Amino acid sequence: MRSAEAMEFRILGPVEAQAGGAALDLGTAKQRAILAVLLIDADAPVSLECLVDRVWGDAPPPQVRRVVQAHLSRIRAVLASAAQVTGEPVALSRRSSAYRLHIDRDRVDLHRVRGLVRQAKSMPDCSPERAALLTEALGRWQGEPLTGVAGDWFARMRESLVQNRLDLVAEWADLHIELGRHQPVIELVGPLAAEHPLLESLAEPLMRALHAMGRRGQALACYARTRSGLAEQLGADPGSALQAVHAAILRGEESDSSGAELRSPSARVTAHRQLRPDIGEFVGRAQEIAALVSAGSAAGRRDRDTAMTAVLIEGMAGVGKTRLALHAAHRLVAGGDFADGQLYLDLGGRVAPETALESLLRLLGVDGSALPGELAQRSSLLRDRLAGRRVLLVYDDAADEKQLEPLLPGSSTCMVVVTSRRALALPGLRTLHLDGFTMEEGLALLGTVAGGTRLMAEPEAAAAVVARCGYLPLAVALAAHRLQARPAWPLAHLADRLRDPSHVLDELTIGQSSVERVIATAYDMLTAHQQRVLRQCARQPGTEVSAGPIAAVTGDPPTWIDRSLEALLDQNLLRQRRVGRYEMHELVRAFAARRAHAGDPPAALRDAPSKCVPAT
Repeated sequence: MRSAEAMEFRILGPVEAQAGGAALDLGTAKQRAILAVLLIDADAPVSLECLVDRVWGDAPPPQVRRVVQAHLSRIRAVLASAAQVTGEPVALSRRSSAYRLHIDRDRVDLHRVRGLVRQAKSMPDCSPERAALLTEALGRWQGEPLTGVAGDWFARMRESLVQNRLDLVAEWADLHIELGRHQPVIELVGPLAAEHPLLESLAEPLMRALHAMGRRGQALACYARTRSGLAEQLGADPGSALQAVHAAILRGEESDSSGAELRSPSARVTAHRQLRPDIGEFVGRAQEIAALVSAGSAAGRRDRDTAMTAVLIEGMAGVGKTRLALHAAHRLVAGGDFADGQLYLDLGGRVAPETALESLLRLLGVDGSALPGELAQRSSLLRDRLAGRRVLLVYDDAADEKQLEPLLPGSSTCMVVVTSRRALALPGLRTLHLDGFTMEEGLALLGTVAGGTRLMAEPEAAAAVVARCGYLPLAVALAAHRLQARPAWPLAHLADRLRDPSHVLDELTIGQSSVERVIATAYDMLTAHQQRVLRQCARQPGTEVSAGPIAAVTGDPPTWIDRSLEALLDQNLLRQRRVGRYEMHELVRAFAARRAHAGDPPAALRDAPSKCVPAT
């Protein structure tokens, strides 16, 4: 519950702050801009480089570090004086050239709106409670976002926030029509539709609401304005959904209180903001996030005659590739760098590129009847739809280059983030290899989920849990959730249960989530010979394996074994510290040992060379 005396910060309109109901003097425009950056990333570190880039762009002043420190000193003074009114100080700290505004995010209108929207999504689809939350969220906007601060980054951020509001208005309007509340839709959406005459997402609910209120002529006039604007400015016709509403009105069809008859079951669906939710318990990976955000911010500012940015995050199963990609993507979106859209596609390791392209093109508004049949034509159409647009594409779990290459846009204003369990090689694709956690990161995740007090009570046992999880982020997360679900367990008890390699995978399982399952997904992608070699690796004594001893057991030529070992290395199921010598992660060894104990399938005992030798 927020006190009326608490500090409140606003960026969804003029950049301003209040304490005890009184406005604070935030100083110069540059001082407001720095505060706005810290508020957008409230309670998260913002590097000096990022701060300077966002506020000054390519033209920082001389001795910019001193300039920033002077502005921050004045901001601290403003916050300190406000704290005397509220009695609740807001700290602004500095650590390793990064600044952090320690604040309850609900005190910043942007984050309050996002929280309300998340809360609304947890409510039943058509409920007054959901409508009330969305109404409260819309009420937080006080005009054009970030009024009073200038710069390219703020312009992009402002554009992104305006689009977020329009998307929210469209969702709010649909819900209110479902509830039979047509007049509020007309009052709110009408002026916005006039301000944004090309937005079909506003024209459609406005037409439905007008029609439901018996104002047929105004609904038809709205359609005529939208169609004329699209034709004149874009050379395009209205989409099938808007056309279906128009046709229903012309036929004189009556709508019920929800306007259901005005919806077309075959209406074209578009979805330009598809990112899966960010992970609240995300920890660590500071360098990797900084690299991704830096690359993405540069891509978002590029002219159209430079190369596209594409980054591959590769590493073993369970190392946190998807979590990192999504977390970095949300950071980029919050920064306003890709206001034209964010597309997410789970390639599932095996999805055909033709199928993936069909999904992407449909979500970009291409009707099924207009989809080309050939892979090359679909790929060209994707590049055409994304040309010149600032779009972030996240492709999760790519299998190989053949699957990925047709999905790459041609525009330098786009950025692609790819995750894969194996190394990929395509021109222009930068690789970010992801290793396991450090002990510090593992303990941070364990404490975030299971509780810091328990860790402080048993620091040695906590370290043992992280180590016996092999520093694998998924394993640490599952261990942490087991502790969370079992408050009576001492950490030492879980550490002891993780000690036995033959049962460790059973301990790292909760519901449908398990380390064994994700390793099995990678294992199932291997050839029969590669699977057999991996099982043999688990049978070898010591921590290192090589081709010779395995060949002696299997009777296969050492060259066959060597090729499979290299393939397993590419799939991140083995590690290598010196030529010809390979190591297994503890949990991969436990998995392979379990499969070896189950017995080799007869068909794999003596594969013919044409079947067992990996392609090179």
